[in-house]
Amino acid sequence: CKQLLGRSSNSRKSTSAISVLLRSKRQYENATGRLIHSAVNELSNDDVENLAFKLQTDGFVATASPFLGREECTEIKGEFHKLFRGEFETGIYPDEWHYREGISLPNVTREICNSWKSSSLIASVVLNQDLGRFVSELMGWESVRLAQDDAIWKVPCRHTEVMEDGGDNDNDNDGVDSTVGYHQDSAYISTQFEPYDNNSVTVWFALDDVYEHSGCLEYASASHRWPLCHGQQEVN
Repeated sequence: CKQLLGRSSNSRKSTSAISVLLRSKRQYENATGRLIHSAVNELSNDDVENLAFKLQTDGFVATASPFLGREECTEIKGEFHKLFRGEFETGIYPDEWHYREGISLPNVTREICNSWKSSSLIASVVLNQDLGRFVSELMGWESVRLAQDDAIWKVPCRHTEVMEDGGDNDNDNDGVDSTVGYHQDSAYISTQFEPYDNNSVTVWFALDDVYEHSGCLEYASASHRWPLCHGQQEVN
């Protein structure tokens, strides 16, 4: 579950900011909101400063303690199943919906953007004001606003072994490669906000245990200092 937060501008207002106000009274009514609240408030000023330094140096940082527990991750994954079946609790469609059960290929990477509009459970994470405050402190911003959330369901990827004779031995998912290649989020997000420089950050919640061999998210250290690339090939 990925969330993109943008630096707030006083000259602009957005529907997401209005939604934060409407939902703020309900965000602590579930365990997810309470857990994030507790995790953020347990961080000392020194903790935040150390995280901020590493973030600015490497372009990414992992918190020492999780913001979500296993029960909450399991609940959110169950919500993913509903969302990708088109079961939208609020009656509102998300902005993007890439996968239709029974129609789409079963082994492609699945993605929904702005599912907070369709699920109060997802909204309790994405619109959590403690999380927004934490990001503001990390980045040295006065405030943040939501750019988008991104619910990604990555199925097992095709694995190709190179044989001694130079041929391939595909142990695959019906020949479908679900790999998501290297890319810069800024190419899709940063150009839509003002000010342009230092205007967005991504928060990633891993809902499953991740290991290097399981195809987890990878970052290129200090790549946030690279020039803006356009497309996967240029990044590679």
